[in-house]
Amino acid sequence: NGSPVYDSYAEEEKAKYLGVFKAGVDSVLENITYQVGTIQPGAGEGEAELSILFIGNSHTYYNDLPLIAKDIFAAAGIDAEVTMLTQGGKCLDWHYEQKQTRFNILYGGYDYIVLQSRASDFDPEAYLESGKKIYDEWISKTDATPILYMVWSNRGKKKEEQPALTAANVELAKYMNGRVA
Repeated sequence: NGSPVYDSYAEEEKAKYLGVFKAGVDSVLENITYQVGTIQPGAGEGEAELSILFIGNSHTYYNDLPLIAKDIFAAAGIDAEVTMLTQGGKCLDWHYEQKQTRFNILYGGYDYIVLQSRASDFDPEAYLESGKKIYDEWISKTDATPILYMVWSNRGKKKEEQPALTAANVELAKYMNGRVA
């Protein structure tokens, strides 16, 4: 009948939340999600050599960070699949509340998970709390390496704000045994 056939309910849910759109499956995603990836000879059947999830806001979206990363890897001969979960102006605490964030982290099979929060109204304590929850509850249960994409303080704001942004990212990366970019 042309409808997609799934092995289980979980496979259908995975298709919805990971942005794998098939005929007859309506997306339930509430924010921007997309995947870019190709398969090259030598990669596993249906798998890219490297898989990266980007979680953030307009800093990630408007700078097209996932596609830039994919292009950098491609220039080195590495096939990377990238997935983006973004919503303008949102912090990690907002992403923590989204079903697709949890699902992507736990079931996406990512090698790297890049987390980015906003610079405006930056609250170091809230950032650390939500980052630790995301790590403790989800990332730590995977084989993914966390990377914190450190944003810069807003123009027009005092230079004093950048040290707080930097310190919070370094502290959270140490907690996660991750990296800061």
